Amino acid sequence: DIPNRDYLILPVLGVILAALFSGQEKAREEKKRKERGQLLLLDYADVVYQLMVYLGAGLTVEKAWEQMVKNYEKRQNYCWKDCQESGCLSFYCLPGAQPSEHRKI
Repeated sequence: DIPNRDYLILPVLGVILAALFSGQEKAREEKKRKERGQLLLLDYADVVYQLMVYLGAGLTVEKAWEQMVKNYEKRQNYCWKDCQESGCLSFYCLPGAQPSEHRKI
Protein backbone atom coordinates (compact mmCIF):
# COMPACT_ATOMS: atom_id res chain seq x y z
CA ASP A 1 0.00 0.00 0.00
CA ILE A 2 1.20 3.50 -0.95
CA PRO A 3 -0.02 6.22 1.44
CA ASN A 4 -2.16 8.98 -0.09
CA ARG A 5 -0.29 12.31 0.03
CA ASP A 6 -2.77 14.57 -1.76
CA TYR A 7 -2.80 16.88 1.24
CA LEU A 8 0.79 18.02 0.38
CA ILE A 9 -0.34 19.75 -2.82
CA LEU A 10 -1.89 22.75 -1.01
CA PRO A 11 1.26 23.86 0.86
CA VAL A 12 3.35 23.42 -2.30
CA LEU A 13 0.90 25.49 -4.36
CA GLY A 14 0.88 28.14 -1.61
CA VAL A 15 4.67 28.48 -1.75
CA ILE A 16 4.63 28.72 -5.55
CA LEU A 17 1.93 31.40 -5.53
CA ALA A 18 3.76 33.38 -2.85
CA ALA A 19 6.93 33.35 -4.97
CA LEU A 20 5.01 34.53 -8.05
CA PHE A 21 3.30 37.39 -6.20
CA SER A 22 6.60 38.44 -4.66
CA GLY A 23 8.21 38.63 -8.09
CA GLN A 24 5.30 40.62 -9.46
CA GLU A 25 5.55 43.15 -6.62
CA LYS A 26 9.29 43.60 -7.19
CA ALA A 27 8.70 44.21 -10.91
CA ARG A 28 6.04 46.83 -10.08
CA GLU A 29 8.41 48.62 -7.68
CA GLU A 30 11.20 48.59 -10.28
CA LYS A 31 8.85 50.12 -12.86
CA LYS A 32 7.85 52.88 -10.42
CA ARG A 33 11.51 53.57 -9.65
CA LYS A 34 12.36 53.93 -13.34
CA GLU A 35 9.39 56.24 -13.97
CA ARG A 36 10.40 58.41 -11.02
CA GLY A 37 13.95 58.62 -12.34
CA GLN A 38 12.67 59.77 -15.73
CA LEU A 39 10.48 62.42 -14.13
CA LEU A 40 13.40 63.68 -12.07
CA LEU A 41 15.52 64.00 -15.22
CA LEU A 42 12.75 66.02 -16.87
CA ASP A 43 12.43 68.28 -13.84
CA TYR A 44 16.19 68.81 -13.61
CA ALA A 45 16.16 70.88 -16.80
CA ASP A 46 13.32 73.02 -15.44
CA VAL A 47 15.14 73.63 -12.17
CA VAL A 48 18.36 74.67 -13.92
CA TYR A 49 16.46 76.96 -16.30
CA GLN A 50 14.55 78.66 -13.47
CA LEU A 51 17.73 79.11 -11.47
CA MET A 52 19.46 80.71 -14.47
CA VAL A 53 16.53 83.10 -15.02
CA TYR A 54 16.43 84.21 -11.38
CA LEU A 55 20.20 84.60 -11.17
CA GLY A 56 20.14 86.58 -14.42
CA ALA A 57 17.48 88.82 -12.88
CA GLY A 58 19.89 89.66 -10.05
CA LEU A 59 18.65 87.41 -7.25
CA THR A 60 21.15 85.64 -5.03
CA VAL A 61 21.22 81.86 -5.13
CA GLU A 62 19.44 81.74 -1.79
CA LYS A 63 16.66 84.12 -2.86
CA ALA A 64 16.31 82.37 -6.23
CA TRP A 65 15.92 79.03 -4.49
CA GLU A 66 13.34 80.47 -2.08
CA GLN A 67 11.34 81.85 -5.02
CA MET A 68 11.47 78.50 -6.80
CA VAL A 69 10.21 76.73 -3.67
CA LYS A 70 7.34 79.23 -3.31
CA ASN A 71 6.33 78.72 -6.94
CA TYR A 72 6.53 74.95 -6.55
CA GLU A 73 4.33 75.01 -3.44
CA LYS A 74 1.75 77.22 -5.17
CA ARG A 75 1.69 74.85 -8.13
CA GLN A 76 1.28 71.83 -5.87
CA ASN A 77 -1.57 73.42 -3.88
CA TYR A 78 -3.37 74.42 -7.05
CA CYS A 79 -2.83 71.01 -8.59
CA TRP A 80 -3.94 69.15 -5.49
CA LYS A 81 -7.30 70.92 -5.46
CA ASP A 82 -7.73 70.55 -9.22
CA CYS A 83 -6.70 66.91 -9.20
CA GLN A 84 -9.05 66.04 -6.34
CA GLU A 85 -11.96 67.34 -8.39
CA SER A 86 -10.92 65.69 -11.65
CA GLY A 87 -9.45 62.44 -10.33
CA CYS A 88 -6.03 63.16 -11.85
CA LEU A 89 -3.11 61.64 -9.96
CA SER A 90 -0.40 63.96 -11.27
CA PHE A 91 2.25 65.54 -9.07
CA TYR A 92 3.57 67.72 -11.88
CA CYS A 93 1.31 70.29 -13.43
CA LEU A 94 1.19 73.96 -14.26
CA PRO A 95 -1.22 76.52 -12.83
CA GLY A 96 -4.16 76.88 -15.17
CA ALA A 97 -3.47 73.60 -16.96
CA GLN A 98 -6.43 71.37 -17.63
CA PRO A 99 -6.31 67.92 -16.00
CA SER A 100 -5.85 66.35 -19.45
CA GLU A 101 -2.63 68.37 -19.85
CA HIS A 102 -1.05 67.16 -16.60
CA ARG A 103 1.92 64.84 -16.85
CA LYS A 104 0.66 61.56 -15.43
CA ILE A 105 2.67 59.31 -13.19
